[in-house]
Amino acid sequence: MARRTKEEAEETRQRILSAAETVFYERGVAHTTLEMIANEAGVTRGAIYWHFKNKLHLFTEMHERVNLPMREMFFQVIRDDDAADSLSALENFCIDTLVNVHNDERLRKVYTVILLKCEKSSSMEALSERTLQTRKELTSALAAYFSRLKERGMIRSPVSGEALALALHSYMIGIFTDYLSAPESYTMPEDAQALMRVFFEPLRRQ
Repeated sequence: MARRTKEEAEETRQRILSAAETVFYERGVAHTTLEMIANEAGVTRGAIYWHFKNKLHLFTEMHERVNLPMREMFFQVIRDDDAADSLSALENFCIDTLVNVHNDERLRKVYTVILLKCEKSSSMEALSERTLQTRKELTSALAAYFSRLKERGMIRSPVSGEALALALHSYMIGIFTDYLSAPESYTMPEDAQALMRVFFEPLRRQ
C-alpha cells in the first residue's frame, strides 16, 4: 500500500511538471501562476506545494528533468579526452543535442521556455544566479578540456582554451535560440552537422 502511495505521488509530481512545461510555453514564465499549472495538471494548488516550494522550484525541476541527462553526457564526453577522436566525440554530442531538440517535443518546449519565454522578474532572480553558475561550470570545464587538447597537439588554434570555450558556448546558444525562433528555416540533421563542422573543422587543420 505504501509503495502504491509513493508511486501515485511520483505520478502526480511528473504530471505537474508536464503541465508546467505546457503553461510556461503557452504563457511565458512571468505570466504563469501556480493556479494555472494546477488546473492544467488536474490537481489542487496544495498538491503543487506538497511537491514544490514555489514557482521557481517548479521551474528549476522542470528544467532539470530534461537537462540533467544531457549535462551528464556532456561532462562524460569532455572527461574522456585521451581518445584520439575526443574532438569528434564533442562534435557529435553537439550535433546530437541539436537533433534531439528537433525530434523531441518536450525538449523543444522546455528550451523555448528557457531561452525565449523566461522574462526577467524579481521572483526569478535566484534563477538568474543559478544560470550564471551553471554557465561558469560548463565554460570552465570546456576551457580546461580545450587547453588539454592544445597541450597535447590534438587541436590547432591561435586562441586560448578559455576563448574556445566561450566561443562554443555562445555558438550553441545562438543556434538554439535561432532554431527555436524559426525551426522551419532548418533541415535536421543535415544543418546540425554542417553547423558543427563550421566550428570544429578549423581546429583539426594542421
